[in-house]
Amino acid sequence: VPIVDCNNRVFCVASPPPSNEDWKDVNAEAASALERERDGSPQHQGLKLNEVHRRGRFCPRNKRSVAVYAGMCRFIFTVSTAKAVKRLLSNKSFVRIAGHALAIFATWAPKLYQFYADYMDKITENNPSIYFNFSNSIFAAATFNFGPQTVAVEDLDHLNYIYGWCGITALGEYDYTKGGHLILWDLRMVIEFPPGWTILIPSSYLRHGNTAIAPDEKRFSFTQYTSGSLFRYAD
Repeated sequence: VPIVDCNNRVFCVASPPPSNEDWKDVNAEAASALERERDGSPQHQGLKLNEVHRRGRFCPRNKRSVAVYAGMCRFIFTVSTAKAVKRLLSNKSFVRIAGHALAIFATWAPKLYQFYADYMDKITENNPSIYFNFSNSIFAAATFNFGPQTVAVEDLDHLNYIYGWCGITALGEYDYTKGGHLILWDLRMVIEFPPGWTILIPSSYLRHGNTAIAPDEKRFSFTQYTSGSLFRYAD
């Protein structure tokens, strides 16, 4: 489902999961993996996460990213609770979700996708030690929001590439007709966001957030994006 501007240019896309019968299992396993890492299991201790931060009141994002910060001509791997993130990045459900988001990106914004691909190739050619989170994705960063009720307040991802897209996948169990909607404040739009769906938006300049869900419901999210600093570094 594309969203277009006055010149009929696509700048946001909302996509259902693939029609494969097992995709409901992908949503369920991804959500369960986030809960296991957050709460702990017999194999490992749970994460200690502060539930209050600038994006809302929920267990915040743990991420792995490739980024370049001001004054540093080198790459910084931002790794929080590295073992947990490594397990999530190797989880087959998240690998499939990452690939699906990239397929949406390549289908609806092929020129922007190729622009990303060319720049990421420049970066890896210059520094072969750099590797990205998923072999089937060219986004340089991934974020996991652990819930139990991931509902973001109005926000801008100001460090992301200004013209780029951010892929957001909703996970969990909630009535998407009553809550968990994606709010695009600048467009005055409220979009139903069912579990398992992926929405790509230009998150660095389009203010976004979510509506609340019921107290007994669960909602998580997984996002992919690329820092604008990487493009400047490549130039």
